[in-house]
Amino acid sequence: MFQKLKRLFSLEQNKESEEQAYIEYDSEKINRYREMHPHIDMDEIRIPDMSDEGVYQITQWLKKDGDKINKSDTLCKIETKFAIMELESDIEGYLYYRQKPGIELNTGDIVCLILSKKL
Repeated sequence: MFQKLKRLFSLEQNKESEEQAYIEYDSEKINRYREMHPHIDMDEIRIPDMSDEGVYQITQWLKKDGDKINKSDTLCKIETKFAIMELESDIEGYLYYRQKPGIELNTGDIVCLILSKKL
């Protein structure tokens, strides 16, 4: 079942070089996953409305795919025009499907997914 999930998101993971898998958000894939696996809760972590600064970039991930996430854990650092801020989780679960650092994001864009079960 979880192998299908990994194929569904078309992730490429190279364990030898310890590169992490990143995604670009695809709402159709997310909706198919939800239909196929209704017993696994999935929450989206989004760029919050921090100000009128417009474009944001993830500069560094502080957590890896599969890490247990608790409320208030810092997930990543986000750069704006004026500052670098830390993005905290407001839910508990397991981190998966992180956005690639350096991609331009806007308010409301998906940063990562938090799943209720570890894959």
